[in-house]
Amino acid sequence: MHISALEKITMTTKRKEEGFFAKFHSVTYQLKGIVLLVALALCFIGYKGISGMNSAAQSMDDLYSQGMQHAIRAGNILDELGDARSHLLLAMQHDPASKFANLHDHPIDLHYAQISEALDTLHQTVDNEIVPSELNSEERREVNRIVEILDTITDRGFVPAVDALKAGQFETANLVLLNTINPLFEDISAEAEAFLNLQNQEGRTNYQLALENVSHFLWVVGTTIVLSLIVLGALFTKIISRMNRAISELESTSKAITRGDLTRRVDIEGRDEFARIADYVNRLVGSFQSVVKSTLDSTGLIATSASESAVVTNQTQKNVLDQQAQTQMIAAAIHEFTATVHEVANNTAYAATASQEADTAASDGQKVVLRSIEMIEHLSQDLKTTVDAMQSLQKHTDAIGSVVDTIQEISEQTNLLALNAAIEAARAGDQGRGFAVVADEVRSLAQRTQSSTIEIQRTIQQLQEGSRDAMSRMEKGNGQAQETVQMAQEAGEALTRILKSVDEINAMNTQIATAAEQQSSVTEEINKNITVISGISDQTATGAEQSRIAASSLQELSDEMKSKIQKYTV
Repeated sequence: MHISALEKITMTTKRKEEGFFAKFHSVTYQLKGIVLLVALALCFIGYKGISGMNSAAQSMDDLYSQGMQHAIRAGNILDELGDARSHLLLAMQHDPASKFANLHDHPIDLHYAQISEALDTLHQTVDNEIVPSELNSEERREVNRIVEILDTITDRGFVPAVDALKAGQFETANLVLLNTINPLFEDISAEAEAFLNLQNQEGRTNYQLALENVSHFLWVVGTTIVLSLIVLGALFTKIISRMNRAISELESTSKAITRGDLTRRVDIEGRDEFARIADYVNRLVGSFQSVVKSTLDSTGLIATSASESAVVTNQTQKNVLDQQAQTQMIAAAIHEFTATVHEVANNTAYAATASQEADTAASDGQKVVLRSIEMIEHLSQDLKTTVDAMQSLQKHTDAIGSVVDTIQEISEQTNLLALNAAIEAARAGDQGRGFAVVADEVRSLAQRTQSSTIEIQRTIQQLQEGSRDAMSRMEKGNGQAQETVQMAQEAGEALTRILKSVDEINAMNTQIATAAEQQSSVTEEINKNITVISGISDQTATGAEQSRIAASSLQELSDEMKSKIQKYTV
């Protein structure tokens, strides 16, 4: 059937998709998926943790840089302003009219310098640190108010007060302090307090956001962990349940197979490793079942062939014994005929008187020779039948040898498959231990089958060698029997000529002596041939007995093999 290029591409794509999705049924890929899921969960948790830490760090940095720094700066404003006011008060105590003036051992200019330094630091802090910083509208409004009050308290408070002190107007400076500096100090303190309150409120807001971020992080991490544990628990439960069912099925099937039930199969469905192992085991058991069934059938054929061979061998032995008896009769007859010929030669003088007796003896001899020819032909036919039976036996033994070779090859393949299964089970660790036991049992059974097959092969080889030897001897005996038949026919023809000579004995009396000598030589040769045939018959009888013993041994061996194999249910 012609398949277009588009159909080939579609079929190839479908096979690739099936192969790709089939991987998800694999326990190995499921375990890899679990590891990947754990890794992703850890990466996600790590990412969220780093993000949460960064967010918390950012919140703390904002709290420090925006809240605490502003609070510190606001406190520095109050501290610097307080230092300036304190030095102003200390400068006022240098009034010559004051009773404390003599207690100051330093010039008043020291206080002027401290006041100037405090105000310069105060303005630098406000102008360079607070004003340029990021502030919201309320904070900006408070800062502007603080700047305004700070400019006022500097220009209308500290500067006039210091100028008054330098002019020696200590009372004027005191009035400036009481009427201008102190109220404005209270105002700037209130504004700084309000600014601090805004910073505290913003700090609390940032702190609350940080707490919410931490809570969100903890919720996300906790949810991820719980979901991961649920998914992992479900996957592990599924895999462990699958493994338990597969191991239980393998164990029960292995026990049944060990008890000899080769019809049992591992019932594991799916497309994972356990299903593939079950398929391999089922194929192995199926192959072994076929081998056992074939071996059982072969043993039946062997037993039948051995039984038929025994029958043929027994018949051959009986025919050989009959041949021996007939040969002995022929030998006796030839011996008697030889004596008669010698008597004729020795009594040529009495030829005329004994011619009738010679005629009678010749007739009897012809009958004996004809009967011998008939018996020898029967013997030759029996030998031919025996040779055919032995050839058939040879073919059967050759067929048995082929079957045994096939059994041996299957046993070796079974042993190899069992070894591979044991290796795969060893790789699987504790999960494959049950299957490793099954593989060892299968391999041991394959090795016992292989050793029995080798013993059978050795026995069949011995039987083949014995059958070839017996067939060779029988073929040789058959050829010699044919020669005997030919000689016996020649003897019959000679006796016919004797009868004719007896009819003419009166006219050919002078030729009797010569003819008698010739007949004596012929009968001596026949006697020798009969002796050879008798020896061949003995050898044939011995070979037939050996064939019978071999056939009996083969039958016993096939019965023993059949009894061993019948314990398996196929």
